[in-house]
Amino acid sequence: MIYSVYGLKVKTRLPLNVFGYKNIGGRSYDIFVSCSSALEFKPNKRYVLDREVSKFYAENIALFTIKSGGEISYQYKENVSEVDIAQAFINFPIAAYLSQQGFFVLHASCVSKNDKTLLFIGKSHAGKSTLAYAFKKYGWEIITEDIAVIEPTTFEIKLSHPYVKLSLEARDYFNLHGKKSIKLNSDKREGHVFKRLLNKNKLITDVFVLGWGDKSQIKNLENKDAIKSLMDFSFSTSHEATANYIFKTITQKKTFHLEMKKEFDCLDKIVRIVSEKVF
Repeated sequence: MIYSVYGLKVKTRLPLNVFGYKNIGGRSYDIFVSCSSALEFKPNKRYVLDREVSKFYAENIALFTIKSGGEISYQYKENVSEVDIAQAFINFPIAAYLSQQGFFVLHASCVSKNDKTLLFIGKSHAGKSTLAYAFKKYGWEIITEDIAVIEPTTFEIKLSHPYVKLSLEARDYFNLHGKKSIKLNSDKREGHVFKRLLNKNKLITDVFVLGWGDKSQIKNLENKDAIKSLMDFSFSTSHEATANYIFKTITQKKTFHLEMKKEFDCLDKIVRIVSEKVF
């Protein structure tokens, strides 16, 4: 199968269609994904980022080796499903490869509406996916729920898969219980494929760094704090290039700290105050 992933043609037997990717057919491809062998040891490091060869270990799933020349191979753990391997592949390994190709890649979700495209940066379980889905309920389009791939010269963000991971509590809050979902052995969350009307990349207008707090509010972010957050949540295979991307971000884009109260009932307020800030 050959799938279109972030505009690249990926040849793999992994079932990426489960996550909303389309099989585009053809013979030519940009990335070849292969299964090398079973994994019989636990790597010492979870990941190593490098311009030529990067590695990523998805715990209890697979060890991925990402080569800049267009090859990604994996060693799998015993009894792991191909769906779990595919879920791991569409996150860190593909992000590492795109970083090797010169894209600015961040751990972030992104939504777009009219002429506004908002980037929400944060660590795992910071609420990125849940927040993106909350915006979707108000007519925003989800660009990505976890990995933001940005063209550094234009600040356009590439469309990701139409798929979002939600906790069981978030699923119930959004009334998705009983709807078709993807259950992963490797994650306590559920995956949900959604319909997306948007079919082109969008220009980022505003950047928000997420954090939990006692109340939901937006604060201006000092440059030094913005630099630290962008560096902490980037997939960097070149420190020099990443430093340049970050400098462009803080000088050309509005950057804020979005403090969120960790309660589902506060999501509507967060969508409202963010919308009022950017429009």
